[in-house]
Amino acid sequence: GIIKVMTSNNPEGIRKLVAQHPDAKWVIRAFLDFGGRNISPRQFLNDTISDMNRTLNLLQGKEVVIELHNEPNLRSEGLFTTWADGAEFARWWLELLQLYKQALPGRKFIYPGLSPGGAVVNLKQDHIQFVEASRAAAEAADGLGTHIYWSNIYPMQRGLDVLDDYITRFRYKPIYV
Repeated sequence: GIIKVMTSNNPEGIRKLVAQHPDAKWVIRAFLDFGGRNISPRQFLNDTISDMNRTLNLLQGKEVVIELHNEPNLRSEGLFTTWADGAEFARWWLELLQLYKQALPGRKFIYPGLSPGGAVVNLKQDHIQFVEASRAAAEAADGLGTHIYWSNIYPMQRGLDVLDDYITRFRYKPIYV
């Protein structure tokens, strides 16, 4: 099994998960609320590194990968304020990756999961267009995060199709669902 937590999660809850799942592998998402702000890679690192170190200490001795950011194809996660599209995000993320590699040498870092589905005006960019425009970042990562959703109005098959597409595009990369 694999468990994904955010750096902002309560340390006590993470301790409980570690105790209950001693053999699990872990994904830690560096979490920061963009709140409509333009955030540089340096600021992102500065605002997340202490929580990241705390979480890594809780998971000492465990197999861990670090997901740098979340759903960057959404307005609420930096789209239109910090980057205009996937290409600009790739430049931002590659700089962030280098900063994190300097701060945490030897760790593995994954490209963030995108919000799946098509574009929504002033809210979201299509995940396929975004990942292709930011392919340089995905290629530089040690793996890819993916978000697969389903509901009564978004059938599971559609989610599985999204996953199949990622596998086809990045067959040689670990993919974390």
